[in-house]
Amino acid sequence: MKSMPLSTLTEREAKERVIALVQGVKNAVGAKSPLCYQGVDDPITRHLEITVVEQNQGSDASEGMYVRPGQNSPERPTIIVDTRVSDPDRLNFTFFHEVAHRLVGEDTGLLEYLNERAYANYDQVLEKLCNVGAAEFLTPADEVRAIIDERGFSISLIEELDQLYAASKPAIAIQLAQCALHECVVVVCEYGKLPSVKVDNPLLPDSVRTTNCLFTSYASCSPSFRKSAGRYVTIPRDHLLWAIYESRSPKAGMANIPFRSGTVWPVRCEGFFYLGKVYAAFNVTEPPSPWQMSLFG
Repeated sequence: MKSMPLSTLTEREAKERVIALVQGVKNAVGAKSPLCYQGVDDPITRHLEITVVEQNQGSDASEGMYVRPGQNSPERPTIIVDTRVSDPDRLNFTFFHEVAHRLVGEDTGLLEYLNERAYANYDQVLEKLCNVGAAEFLTPADEVRAIIDERGFSISLIEELDQLYAASKPAIAIQLAQCALHECVVVVCEYGKLPSVKVDNPLLPDSVRTTNCLFTSYASCSPSFRKSAGRYVTIPRDHLLWAIYESRSPKAGMANIPFRSGTVWPVRCEGFFYLGKVYAAFNVTEPPSPWQMSLFG
């Protein structure tokens, strides 16, 4: 597939480019949904000539890592998967996120986009593109869009989509945001100790660093929302997400979007507790109804 000219590669087109690359790989290996990580001889990494290594990464390392070949590096592209990851949702998402690093890193058009248009936030934008790639591997965008068109947008669709794509609920949440036609932020929240490798904010008190808290483990914004919500943001006890976690029941109301900067921006929020995690959508604008969407179909 030829790279798109730099002059035509916008943020939306960069994401579409990633999706096209993922679809090309899936077609090449005949991959069918739902996909799951199949170990060191996974057919997708075999096709892409990527070495997969499973090892304990240590307490201060990430759950996965992509290593490009080069000086003082392996001869082949290598993905390292942390063997301590026991959550299959996280394992699957981490693996395909690292595969997406390989696809993005080998595409001239995407590298030009990162270097020329996203240079000020290179790593952040790269991680977002790889999240889009992981979500496409696990939950195809065209199928998610079709369900949204039929049912309308709602965070509760995650439970329904989980029956179809049981491989990774984080991927479902991210794809739900990427397929939304309105401005929104979708988050997945977990309760526990904030991963030490992610506690990079010196302003956080020691109590947050060492004790259990509710935090955003994944966050994704719809294409029309131009700001960025934070991953690994702690949720204050008076937030609606805490009420959902403690009650284990769905709730809706006004709540602040969990920005890493702490910006106060209350919008309409709906969320629910599902299999140990809180899933929520912050709707900056109102989601269109299925009837409205059919007018433009």
